[in-house]
Amino acid sequence: VVNGLDRQPIENIAAKIAELGFNCVRLPFALDTIFKNPVVRAERLSANPDMVGMTAMEVFDKTVQALTDAEIIILPNNHMSTAMWCCSYDDGEGLWYTDEYPEEDFIEGWIQITKRYMDNPWVAGMDLRNELRPSHDVPAAWGNGKENDWSIVAEKVGNAILEINPEVLIIVGGILSNGNLIGVLTHPINLNLPERLVYSGHIYPFSPVISDLPYPYYKMVMHNMQTFVADAGFNYSAPYWMGEFGSGGSNDEKWQNIIKFLYE
Repeated sequence: VVNGLDRQPIENIAAKIAELGFNCVRLPFALDTIFKNPVVRAERLSANPDMVGMTAMEVFDKTVQALTDAEIIILPNNHMSTAMWCCSYDDGEGLWYTDEYPEEDFIEGWIQITKRYMDNPWVAGMDLRNELRPSHDVPAAWGNGKENDWSIVAEKVGNAILEINPEVLIIVGGILSNGNLIGVLTHPINLNLPERLVYSGHIYPFSPVISDLPYPYYKMVMHNMQTFVADAGFNYSAPYWMGEFGSGGSNDEKWQNIIKFLYE
């Protein structure tokens, strides 16, 4: 469940987010949240006594309701399969399928989330999977036509979601921890409702290689690897959304590169 429910009532948290000027929350969930749905420990909910005794999905429901009551857009994000801290290259969670949860469960999880919130228009987009990366020495690929081809399953699950709710956005992140969308050039995502597609990328000051570049090269590589998808007039063109960015360290120059890139 979300952090902070042992510190403040959920309504206060939602009101503070809106007061600070944010209009959107990317709300993570694990497949464990759906398929195991345990009762949440009471100490995690001490500032929200009305939630004590609720399951993980019931707490998720309350969180969605509080945020959308505050007129904050929700973008559910399948962050992990197993409920634990993200992310590392040896956690076995780098792909949308794991030893415990096959691809079919990943798709079924999204079907359940879509049906659960389809009557809430503030749940406006589905961020399919967080930071694809190698798992058990198998990398996430884009366009190779094999089991680890993210473009195939992203298209499949995106269309399954749109069959249920044609109004939501389908947010597809890149491989290499959401840092690489280059596969879109040759294998764009083809949704039945193409206007619902959004590509997403992440960047941090500790992102390897790119964060060490002087700004002119940094800007060029960011465009060539991520934001080119928003260039108009191509068969792959679609909006781009930076789903994560942050300071993540003490290097102010690298953080300023991110801020400058966002402004430009």
